[in-house]
Amino acid sequence: RLERATEAGLNAERCAINVLFLCGRNQKRSPTAEHIFAGRPGIAVDSAGLNEDCDHPVGADELEWAELIFVMEPAQRRKLTSRF
Repeated sequence: RLERATEAGLNAERCAINVLFLCGRNQKRSPTAEHIFAGRPGIAVDSAGLNEDCDHPVGADELEWAELIFVMEPAQRRKLTSRF
């Protein structure tokens, strides 16, 4: 997905801010947030999951890319902080 944002020209050089949405499995909440904010001027968006069994787990490359990270629950923030 990060590649999709970059290929679409939505990178840090052309956008004001890179935003990453995180949830557990990256199936409903974070992809929905990504969809809602995609295409808005001034931001590039991506989404990922924090659980081991998710289709698109968050990695160091997404975290390095992101300037603003939203998690859906406090427990997910703790998980993100402990993992990275």
